[in-house]
Amino acid sequence: MNFSCKNGSLSILCVTAFITGLFVLVPAQPGFLNIDCGGIRNSIDSETNMTWIVDANYIDVGNIANFSMPNTPFHMQSLRFFPRPLNKSCYRLPVSPNVNYLLRLWFLFGDYKKFQTVPSFNFSVETEGFVTHRTKTVIYAHVPRITDMILTSPNGVFQVCLIRSFDDTDPFISAIQLRSLVSGMYSLQVKPGIMLHTIGRYDLGNKSPKAIRYPQDEFDRIWSLDNALSLRTNNQAISKCSVDFFGKKNNSRNFPPTVVLQTALMVETATQPLNIFLEAVEGQNLIVLYFAETQVLNASEYRKFKIVINDIVVRNISLDVKSNFVELPVTYNNTGLAVNVSLETIEDEPGKSNRKALINGLEYYNIVPTEPLTDASDVSALSSIKTAFGMKNWTSDPCFCISWEGIRCNKNNTVRVVEVNLSGRNLFGSVPSRINDLIALRSISFQENHLSGFLPDLCNLGRLEILRLQNNNFSGIFPDCLSKLKNLKELNLENNNFSGVLPQELMCNKLLDLRYSGNPYLHKVENNCHSKDNKIKIVVVSVIGALLGGSLVVIFVIMYQRRRCMKAKDVGLIAIMEPNTSSCRSFSLLEMKTATINFSQKIGEGGFGSVYFGRLPDGKDVAVKLLSSSSKQGLAEFLNEINLLSRVNHRNLVSLIGYCNDSKELMLVYEHLCGGSLKDHLYGSLSNISTLDWKTRLRVALDAAQGLEYLHVSCTPKIVHRDVKSSNILLDTNMRAKLADFGLSKIIGDDVISVRI
Repeated sequence: MNFSCKNGSLSILCVTAFITGLFVLVPAQPGFLNIDCGGIRNSIDSETNMTWIVDANYIDVGNIANFSMPNTPFHMQSLRFFPRPLNKSCYRLPVSPNVNYLLRLWFLFGDYKKFQTVPSFNFSVETEGFVTHRTKTVIYAHVPRITDMILTSPNGVFQVCLIRSFDDTDPFISAIQLRSLVSGMYSLQVKPGIMLHTIGRYDLGNKSPKAIRYPQDEFDRIWSLDNALSLRTNNQAISKCSVDFFGKKNNSRNFPPTVVLQTALMVETATQPLNIFLEAVEGQNLIVLYFAETQVLNASEYRKFKIVINDIVVRNISLDVKSNFVELPVTYNNTGLAVNVSLETIEDEPGKSNRKALINGLEYYNIVPTEPLTDASDVSALSSIKTAFGMKNWTSDPCFCISWEGIRCNKNNTVRVVEVNLSGRNLFGSVPSRINDLIALRSISFQENHLSGFLPDLCNLGRLEILRLQNNNFSGIFPDCLSKLKNLKELNLENNNFSGVLPQELMCNKLLDLRYSGNPYLHKVENNCHSKDNKIKIVVVSVIGALLGGSLVVIFVIMYQRRRCMKAKDVGLIAIMEPNTSSCRSFSLLEMKTATINFSQKIGEGGFGSVYFGRLPDGKDVAVKLLSSSSKQGLAEFLNEINLLSRVNHRNLVSLIGYCNDSKELMLVYEHLCGGSLKDHLYGSLSNISTLDWKTRLRVALDAAQGLEYLHVSCTPKIVHRDVKSSNILLDTNMRAKLADFGLSKIIGDDVISVRI
C-alpha cells in the first residue's frame, strides 16, 4: 500500500483512508470533499474530474432513493430522505479548526414519486457553541436548489442537519460539497459566529454560455453570468469586453480567478453611469466589487469613477494601480426595492481623458449572525447520558430548533437544559454522575425504567423542583444532600431499594410532595416537626383561619359562578375550573396563535371542535384542542377532560400540558404524539407505508391495558374511560401507546369496577 495525503483541511479523511485502506475516501482535489447523498457507489464526474463518495461514513439514519433524469450527473440522481419519526438528522463533517470553508448543499428530487407535494423544510449548519444558519428551503422537481455559504468552525466539525418543518414533508438532500479556503480569504467577515450566505457571484462581461467554476476557479466558487442581473444605463448601451488582463492581483486572496478579470462591463460613453440592480435581502449584507484594468492607458488617459449605492457615494476608485477591490457592508431593511450599485465617472484631471467606468466581478452575500446554542457544559453532561443509555436519536445540538427527545431547554442569552424526562424508556444501568453538571435543571423524571445502582450526587442542582425516580431498582443509602435542595417541590422514590433514614428536613417540609413507599430498607425518624418555635404555630393557625374564611368566600363565588355558567349561552362566559398548575400551565390566546401559526395546521376533528398542531417556544410539539362555540356536546367533554386530566399522571395516558381561557376562547394543550393513532396504522392514512409487526401490536395492546389498569385500580378516585377505540390510542416515535380523549370518561366508585377472571 503506497499513497500520500497532502496536508490540509481533510487530514482526518486521509488518516481514515490509511487505516482502513479505503483509497476512495481521499478526494482527488486537495481540500475538496464531495459527498453523494444516498449514493450506492463512488464515482468520478467526467466534466470536472471530481471524485464523489457515498455518504455512509457521515450519517447512519434516513432512507435512500434513486431516480433517472436525462442530462443529470450520476451523483445527482440519488438522494437521502428522512421520514417520520426522524425530525432532525445530521451529517457530521470533519474539518480543520479555524479554517474558512466553502460549503455547498444540493437539493434535487427529479421524478422521485415519494414527494407528492413540493418539499419544504429547514436546515442548519452547527458546530460546538453556535449555529451558523437556518432557513426554510423549498425544492422544485427538476431545478437543482443550491445553497452556498462560507464559514469556519472553532472545533473541527460541521454538522449539516435536515429539519422537519410545519409542512411535514420529509427533509432530504442530494449532495454536499466542502472546499477549504486559503488563509486570509474573506477573513474580515468570516469568523466563529459569523457566516457569509451567498446570494450571487457574477462574472461580469463574460459572453460564454457557461458559468465559471473549477478548475478555472481553484476553490470551485461558481461565477454566474451577468445575464442573471438587471443592468441599465441612461441610454441602455453596455459593452462587454474580453481582452488580455493587464493588471496584477493584489494581496487579497479572495480575488477571483484570472478568467473572471479578463472580462468586464463598460458603459457606452464616459458620461453615462453603469447601474447594477441587486435583490434586496433584509439584514446586513456584503457587496464585494472587483476592478481590473483591461486596457493599456497612455500618459493622457486615466480611469477614475465613484461607487454610488442607492444615491449615496461610498467610494472613489482609481485603476492607476491596475487592479482593485471594494468590500461594502450594506444593511437593508426595505425588501420592496432593489439595491442599485451605480458606477459614475469622475472628471478631475484637466487636460486628460477619463476612460469609461468598468467592473469585472461582483460577489453578494448575506452576513448571517449565529444563534446561541446549548451551554457547552450541559452538552458534555448530556453526552454522558446519551452514551450510558444509548440514545441514538440524540444528535447535533440538544436544544436548537428541535430539542432532543425528553429534553426541555430555557433559551435566553445562554441556552441551558431545564428538564430531563426519560420516563418509561426501558432504560437499564445507572445514572451518570455528570447529571450533576446540569445546574439549571428544574425537573428530572426517570420513573418506570430498570435503573439501578446508587443515585449520583445532585447537590449542585439548586434549582431542582421535581425529582421522579419511582418504579426502578435504585439502591444504596439515601443521599442526605437532597434535603439541601430548597426549591424541591416533588420527590417520588416509590418502589425502589433505597436504604438508610429519610432526613428530618424532608419529612418536615410541608411544601414538598414526598412519596417513599415500597422501599423496605428505607426508614423515617420520629416526627419531631412539632418542636418548632411556637410562634410558627401561631402563624400557621392564623393562616389556616384566614384560609378557612377565604375558602368560604371562594366556595360562595364558585357556586355563584357555576349557577351563572349553567344558564349562560355564550361559551366565552363559562368560568372553568383551573387545572392543577403544578402539572400544567396557563397560555394566552396570543401564545396559542404563535405556537400554531394562527391555527394553520389542522390534525383532527371531534365533537368538541378542531385539533391543531403547534410548537412551543422551547421546541416542544403540542396538540391544541380548540372548543367550538357551536359545540354543546364538546363543552361537556371539554370540561370533563379538564377535571379528569388534572387528576391523572401515567406514562400510558396522554399528558395535559396546559390550557387557555382567554378572550372567550377555550383550549386544551396536550403533548403531541407524532406517530399518529393506532387506527391510522391499521387501516388509515399510514396503513400503506407502515406495517405493524406482531411484537409492536402486542406492545401497543399492553400499553393500552396498563393505562386502563391505572385508571381502574391505581387512580384515586377511579375512572372509566368509556371510549376506548383505535382512534383514541395514540403512538409516539417509539411506537409506545397512550390513551387519549377523556371527554366521555366518568368517575366511579370502587364497588362498580370489577375484574372477571
